Amino acid sequence: MASSSRSRSLQVFPSFRGKDVRQTFLSHLIVALDRKLVCTVFKDSQIERGHSISPALVQAIRDSRVSIVVLSKNYASSSWCLDELLEILKCREELGQIVMTIFYDLDPSDVRYQIGEFGKAFEKTCEKKTADVTKQWGLALTEVANIHGHHSRKWDSEAHMVDDFVNDVSCKLNCSQSSSEEFDDLIGIEAHIANMVSLLSMDAEQVLMVGIWGPSGIGKSTIARALFGRLSYRFQRCVFIDRSFIDKTLENFRRINLDDYGVKLQLQEKFLSEILDHKDVKIDHLGVLGGRLQNHKVLIVLDDVDDRLLLDALVGQTLWFGSGSRIIVVTKDVHLLRSHGIERVYEVGFPSEDQALEMFCQSAFKRNSPADGFMDLAVEVSKLAGNLPLGLNLLGSSLRGRNKEDWIDMLPELRTCLNGDIERTLRFGYDRLKETHKRLFLHIACLFNGEKVDSLKWLLADSDVDVNTGLRVLVERSLIRITTHLCKTVEMHNLLQEMGRGMVSAQSFDEPGERQFLTDSKNICDVLEDNSGTKAVLGISWNISEIAELFTLDEDAFKGMRNLRFLKIYKNPLERNEETKLYLPQGIQSLSRRLRLLHWDAYPMSRMPSDFSPAYLVELGMIDSELEKMWEGPQPLKYLKNMSLWRSKKLKEVPDLSKAPNLEELYLADCQSLEMLPSSIRYLKNLKTLNMEECSKLEFLPTNINLESLSNLTLYGCSLIRSFPDISHNISVLSLENTAIEEVPWWIEKMTGLTGLFMSGCGKLSRISPNISKLKHLEDVDFSLCYALTEDSWQDDPQVVPAPNPIGDLDMSDNTFTRLPHSLVSIKPQELNIGNCRKLVSLPELQTSSLKILRAQDCESLESISHLFRNPETILHFINCFKLEQECLIRSSVFKYMILPGRQVPPEYFTHRASGSYLTIPLLESFLHGSFLRFKACLLIDTDSTKPTWVKSIIRVCCLLKGNQGNHFHSSDLHILIFVTRLLDRHLAIFDCSFPLDNPLAKSNYDAVEIKFGWDACEIKECGIQFFSPSSDSQPGDANKLSEENSVDC
Repeated sequence: MASSSRSRSLQVFPSFRGKDVRQTFLSHLIVALDRKLVCTVFKDSQIERGHSISPALVQAIRDSRVSIVVLSKNYASSSWCLDELLEILKCREELGQIVMTIFYDLDPSDVRYQIGEFGKAFEKTCEKKTADVTKQWGLALTEVANIHGHHSRKWDSEAHMVDDFVNDVSCKLNCSQSSSEEFDDLIGIEAHIANMVSLLSMDAEQVLMVGIWGPSGIGKSTIARALFGRLSYRFQRCVFIDRSFIDKTLENFRRINLDDYGVKLQLQEKFLSEILDHKDVKIDHLGVLGGRLQNHKVLIVLDDVDDRLLLDALVGQTLWFGSGSRIIVVTKDVHLLRSHGIERVYEVGFPSEDQALEMFCQSAFKRNSPADGFMDLAVEVSKLAGNLPLGLNLLGSSLRGRNKEDWIDMLPELRTCLNGDIERTLRFGYDRLKETHKRLFLHIACLFNGEKVDSLKWLLADSDVDVNTGLRVLVERSLIRITTHLCKTVEMHNLLQEMGRGMVSAQSFDEPGERQFLTDSKNICDVLEDNSGTKAVLGISWNISEIAELFTLDEDAFKGMRNLRFLKIYKNPLERNEETKLYLPQGIQSLSRRLRLLHWDAYPMSRMPSDFSPAYLVELGMIDSELEKMWEGPQPLKYLKNMSLWRSKKLKEVPDLSKAPNLEELYLADCQSLEMLPSSIRYLKNLKTLNMEECSKLEFLPTNINLESLSNLTLYGCSLIRSFPDISHNISVLSLENTAIEEVPWWIEKMTGLTGLFMSGCGKLSRISPNISKLKHLEDVDFSLCYALTEDSWQDDPQVVPAPNPIGDLDMSDNTFTRLPHSLVSIKPQELNIGNCRKLVSLPELQTSSLKILRAQDCESLESISHLFRNPETILHFINCFKLEQECLIRSSVFKYMILPGRQVPPEYFTHRASGSYLTIPLLESFLHGSFLRFKACLLIDTDSTKPTWVKSIIRVCCLLKGNQGNHFHSSDLHILIFVTRLLDRHLAIFDCSFPLDNPLAKSNYDAVEIKFGWDACEIKECGIQFFSPSSDSQPGDANKLSEENSVDC
């Protein structure tokens, strides 16, 4: 909705029939508005009248915030009034002007349908007017009659009606003073308002309550105020209740209990005073509120609500409010909304990085981009705010007007200290938590931001922290969020994290060894160097990439921290190849026996400490370590869930895991000295993931075992592995790329849950059992770059019955075989890739009903396909297939589109051809299919070498019907979206087109059709089309219909 930028000198403009209301209702209304100090124009003498409304009158209407239309029996007898109404409704549409209606001694249906005495007066006024003017007036009267208004017949006292109406006018004017104009320049506000308007369903008649939910400082109140200003004109009564209203209302109560009857009564009295615009409303019981508002359409915004009893007191039931009312509740606690039965909730998300930078610049520079020379500084400071609008605004205002040197001087403090105003805002939610939930908050802030939910539950399972309930409460209070990408992960905003860490630092400013958690590298170095750590320390998170110079760690540095449970020593991912600056001349001793988490990047010793006890470990991560052997013999590992030894290149053996019955994840990737797995792996009945990627010396896996829980096995790059792994029949994803495996055995049918089999680059693979087609859940299969596969590799068995369901992708590209096996194509791939199979001569019959994409580029020997394609969703790529027999494909197949080599548009099929990218054809009645024009198109193309590949490319088709009298009809353009990933020298692109035409279409109206083609990545040399007649056996598919965009890559 647009809003006027004009300065409005008038607040209210009336439209009325003088002889009906001037001496009665109007005079009372003037006096009442004067009392409210509302500026208006009511006297006929104030604006000169004539046969048409004057420019001065038009300007008066446009300058007003509110227009009042007083509809009476003789209103339609005045063309002046009807022209005023047209201008008023125009301003409503274009400027968002508030329009209010009064039906004075008149039924709204008489206005809506122009009937009764009102209709007779209207007919008389229209007698000498054109049909167009009459139609405009009629539509305007119908529109204004549909605006919710005041009906004089419903009031026993005209004085009371005037009083109520004037209060309504005053409310709308007050609301519009803080209208959307104040928020028009706010970044992203329009998207928020659009999302809220959708939830509010403004056209629905029922009473709706909608929540706005999000963390402190994200802009919830700003969105609510902008929305309030934008929508308030639609309601009879509107009120915005914020925290100051509640505090002021309750300031005289010595002890505030919102469940107290007197407190609720006081709240309702003040609330009614605000919404009715009456001072000192008094009520004697709580049922009065509903009775006073149930006939009013109201807009109520309750901002910063943190107590359900407040909702119960002010908006307890939808029955309290009139039809069409809307209540918006703004809160940090989504549980509060749910407990009040509010199901429609808008979660306010963080702005994008670009939007955050704009917000910061608006505050710091009063513009949307940084001042010259400030770009890098502005980007860094906006990141410190973590895209939180409050932080962006406060940090920006603190730097406004300062020179570049001041910015640089202030950066260190900004990096480490939270702005006081920001902290006060953020801390409000934390302070209202229970103690156990506060402890969980601090654990996440100091140690576990970004941790998987399951891991967090395991790590804190034996503590006094209520993890399950605590996570739910922290999410509801917007203090964390749980992301669900790949796996559930805990995420805390960096400003909340900084606040939490600041609270822990405050536990002991001068003695960091007395704190619960240590996260600052300098403090950690001080504690370890002085051996000043105490039993108070529960966790350490140490980024050793921040160590400036070599740090020597004494063997007893951790001795005093006997309650240490979580030890994370890590490097920045981008600096993992840099030499570690941590030096342990005597090794390390006295690590706490209570450790549940040990994560030590680049551990410099060849063995774990001699007195190390892993009895309580839940997670053990020794990535990039110098370990050769971990410990001797079996160790008690009852609680161990995850062991990660990634890139421990000197590790020669995995420890005995027979006493680790609960281990679920074992990561041994890139352990290049590892030659075998211990036989104790057979005891890992709960192991779900085993990753041994790039273990280049690994030759064998244990045999005769079945790890019943194993779902993901990765042996990628284990180049000495020759046998297909047989360690579990329950595997879901099997990654065997670049191994020396020679055969896919018959017993693969036992892996009934297999969804993905990846064997790309298995250069010795020479046999594939047909039993692979029995797997019911298989989705992706990759046998690309398996050069040993030949026509003798397929052990086809006609008695093998394939699984009924189609799979996703089958990749057989870059191979040297001459034919495809029946056992593979029978598994019905949705996408089949045989690209660069240069010896492939023919394709067997494919399951075309399920096939969506066939990639056969660079199949130089491909000559024939033994079947036709009948799926209008199939995409066919025969790029550089120069020997392929094309006639049957072009003439009889149905597809979405097809690309294949060609020197010209085939004249034997495409009867209408032309050089270049367009052609004009005489239009015959036989070309038409009812209200559609349908044809198959063919383009001879060369890729434009001046344009980049690997980009989206669009084929655009325009259809223009021409008549012999200069008339024409332009149907909307058709777009086909593809990706051009290579240069195409002399190829044909063939596709079906379907264009809707105006209906009914008379042949005499048009005698020619012009078809134009455009392709932004290719040069069109020739074009041709073949129309489909109603009797044609070959009909175009539904894939390429008007205005659809289809995306593939070729």
